[in-house]
Amino acid sequence: MGSLDRALGASLLTAAVLSGCSGTAAPADDDDFSFDPNPGDDDDDATAAPADGLLRIVHAARGVQLVDAWLADYPEPLARGVEFGASSGVMAVDGGAQTLQMRVGDDSGADDPVLVSLDLGVVDGGTRTVVLAEDEELRLWAFEDGWAPTGGDARLRVVHAGTDDTSLALDLLDDGVSELLGLAPGSDSGPEGLPVPAGAPVPLVLLDGDDGSRLTRITLPSPAPGDAHWVVLIGGLDAHPRTPGGLSAVVVGDGLGPGAIRQDPWVTVFWAADGAAVDLHAERELASDLLAGATGDSVQLPAGPVGLAVHAAGPGADPTGPALATWDGAVQAGERYLLVGSGSLGTDFEFHAVEDSFVRGEETARVRALHAAASQGPLSLGDLDGASVVPYPSLSGLVRGLTSPNPGEPLDAGPRPLGAGDATNAAVAGWSGFTLQPDALDLLVLWDGPAGLELQRIETRDWPWSSRTEPCD
Repeated sequence: MGSLDRALGASLLTAAVLSGCSGTAAPADDDDFSFDPNPGDDDDDATAAPADGLLRIVHAARGVQLVDAWLADYPEPLARGVEFGASSGVMAVDGGAQTLQMRVGDDSGADDPVLVSLDLGVVDGGTRTVVLAEDEELRLWAFEDGWAPTGGDARLRVVHAGTDDTSLALDLLDDGVSELLGLAPGSDSGPEGLPVPAGAPVPLVLLDGDDGSRLTRITLPSPAPGDAHWVVLIGGLDAHPRTPGGLSAVVVGDGLGPGAIRQDPWVTVFWAADGAAVDLHAERELASDLLAGATGDSVQLPAGPVGLAVHAAGPGADPTGPALATWDGAVQAGERYLLVGSGSLGTDFEFHAVEDSFVRGEETARVRALHAAASQGPLSLGDLDGASVVPYPSLSGLVRGLTSPNPGEPLDAGPRPLGAGDATNAAVAGWSGFTLQPDALDLLVLWDGPAGLELQRIETRDWPWSSRTEPCD
């Protein structure tokens, strides 16, 4: 728990999981984020009554779909049905000592259980934003508003409400410059907000706050000039980015709908094409000097059409010149992809994209297979039995470019001689030393290697993936 949380004395209770529709609140101002951060007249009279203040709730706790916001001992809620990924809007709060309470939305009463509460201290003017988030428990963090003038730009205020203990550094434009170092869990980037250009998506790169290594990137929606957006990081890096526990960002501000923005998609290239070395470019360089059998680094790209181009590698290589091959497939936020290039450039070359859609959390080892061997007809993978193959049901009859279906073939862990069979199940290649690890989630790629049919194993259970060529008999 962060120091601010302790100072404000937040009490933590277990979250309840609910569903429902979006709710309503009574905003004090139609413009959610254009306001005087210190409303009211200055008054040096020590006996003056505390001034009314303004309060906003940002709901970033995925485990509770709707919440109602109450002040303790008040007969009616401040806001009803605040939806996950949304804001309550700015609400007027009476001056004096106040305790904020969150209840199940959107029809709670004053006697219903409190999910979590926060002592706001004495409200005496000003504006506060309270973020509701969750780790193993629901948490509330309060922040004083103090947005700096934006001019023609926009501003972002980033809150680290994720489940990772790691402090973060922020590179707001993916330009190699860190605008903020040492963003600890439970803290934020500062009341003034971080300036960003308006009118274009904002690529937010998260770096390890200790060693500066790149962790992930989330592309935030385009802000308009003068916008001020709250960006609340939730979830963790250990979980797959498409799952509810994966790291994502709740962004609230004018014109933004409820929900969370997932990480940009990851693309890993395995090059199974013959010929000279190549470079691959899209928004950025995906891989360089690739030869058959090589696996490139995992690279994040914006969601949407990729526009990938293949160029000859080596001195004088021109990434803007005519491409040897292209791929115009699309990728989705929160996903990880294996992109395989196979065949011969200029003749039978093809790209094959495989989405990592294994189901996580099972104890069963599972495998999927991609046929990327241009020289082969239909192939089946299964147990090697002398000169024959006994196909696994979901890995049978694969044709080039076809990936076996989800959720993958369940197999017992341990040694299991593996073979690839033709249409008659006659073995065309074997890997008698093949061993499957417990809980494995492996993608197996059949491709034309220099010495014949090869098997590339991509282990996807842990991130980053590992890739290796299995020794052939």
